[in-house]
Amino acid sequence: MRTSIFILIFLISNLPVFSQSRPASNILVIDAKSKKPLPACNVIIKHRNIGTTTNPDGYLTFGQISLSNKDTVCISYIGYETYQCTAGELKGKIKLKPKPEKLPEVTIVAEKFKLEQFLKNLIKKYNKKDKQKPNIAIAHYREKAKKNGRFIMFAESIGYSIYSGTVANAAPLSNYKFLCENSRLFITSPSWIEYTDLSRSKTSRFVHLGNSSTLNALRMMEVAGLLKVKNLKQFRFQVDSSFVRNGDEFLKIAFNNKHFEGYLLADKSLEEIESIYYTTDTYFSDPFKKRLVANVSMKFKYFEGQPYVTSISSQYENDGLTHFNDLTILVQKFTDFSLTDQEYWNINSYSACPYINYLPNEWKKYNIPEDKDYATICKDLGKSPDEMEKHYLKFSGQWFCTKTASHQEKSVIELITNLKKRF
Repeated sequence: MRTSIFILIFLISNLPVFSQSRPASNILVIDAKSKKPLPACNVIIKHRNIGTTTNPDGYLTFGQISLSNKDTVCISYIGYETYQCTAGELKGKIKLKPKPEKLPEVTIVAEKFKLEQFLKNLIKKYNKKDKQKPNIAIAHYREKAKKNGRFIMFAESIGYSIYSGTVANAAPLSNYKFLCENSRLFITSPSWIEYTDLSRSKTSRFVHLGNSSTLNALRMMEVAGLLKVKNLKQFRFQVDSSFVRNGDEFLKIAFNNKHFEGYLLADKSLEEIESIYYTTDTYFSDPFKKRLVANVSMKFKYFEGQPYVTSISSQYENDGLTHFNDLTILVQKFTDFSLTDQEYWNINSYSACPYINYLPNEWKKYNIPEDKDYATICKDLGKSPDEMEKHYLKFSGQWFCTKTASHQEKSVIELITNLKKRF
């Protein structure tokens, strides 16, 4: 068993993605005039069908995804001229030039805004392209929990966010999963272990990770919420306010029904959803194994007309526990991704019972921002940051569940190998 686990670690951590290529990292995208960083820029690698966005500090990174020097990179942002170069030319700072403001003579005609039609157009555009086809992204998941004001657990992983579409006739709320690949876990605090009995399956040794909880919230919004045209009649809507950003008008639209209440931000002219912020009683809690009231936020980007979620965050309080969960997309694959029925079932099984493996050097390649509460988390868990690193490494090299046969190890190797090849 020890030999097979060693082989598993070695194979997963040393899979090549592309040969004779260079990584793109530590590239800062800034406003050419103000020199300020530009977060959330769209970045597309032409002919590779992959894309990403700059992080909150304006940095661009593809982590383990290496680019050929000849790959064409397009960087765009609302209100700025598109920047295009080869991957070999990506160095230091990329300066985006603001588009010149055009002020043509216009005749202003008062027209009543048709909110109902706008919402139908908005949701139809969200759903019109390939929404039933599988897609995959490299993503980062982070989870933390407080009990009576003190942090009692911390977990994060870089892995794969996978939407399986209609493969294997999967249930609509179970066809979006996160697969852990490189994970940092502190889940052995006695105060956190207490929740194991509430969430225990026959094979689980710990409280189930919430690695797919935010994706389940997205699917709930798509299936039972306002991201489905036929559900719009169940909601009440009102334009709360509007504002202009980089020349584009955005609407803040409030909504509510029996299970969802909040607001969305949408680009008025493009008819694209930027973000949704809401409270719902449909959020699934892994520690309590039931649906609870939670605050959720989702952000989206449209790549070549197709919407993709870029981040989801959630928070709820129940019975003295405050639970936080975040998912951030790092690299999105647009097309050329498919799954067999067997691959779906392997993904479904592995998502619930992952192999825990921590590779610090690979982790650093993604420039994941440190959690804003990390110093407090370390203090509450009685560890220094260095001691936390040692704990992650000590916890590495084991299955999350107790019973894992050799054939499961083989299937995981094949699964991760195939996923890496998709990029």
